[in-house]
Amino acid sequence: MKSKKLGGAVKFLLALAGLFVIACWVIPAVNRSAPFREVTDFSREKDFNTGGLFYTDVEETGQADATLRDRKRF
Repeated sequence: MKSKKLGGAVKFLLALAGLFVIACWVIPAVNRSAPFREVTDFSREKDFNTGGLFYTDVEETGQADATLRDRKRF
């Protein structure tokens, strides 16, 4: 029983370490690659508010939410 708990703890720690590696090294390395750099440079040059793009269609998002609620109800 104790070895199962220990094995689960080891798996959990390995998963945390994997997430840390991905978040701290893999994703930044991909973001520094040429294709991503071109996109980010272009959006900075044109002064795009890229974060604001997610919140532009509030009405459409509300309609989608209402549709999903209706589907769950019926």
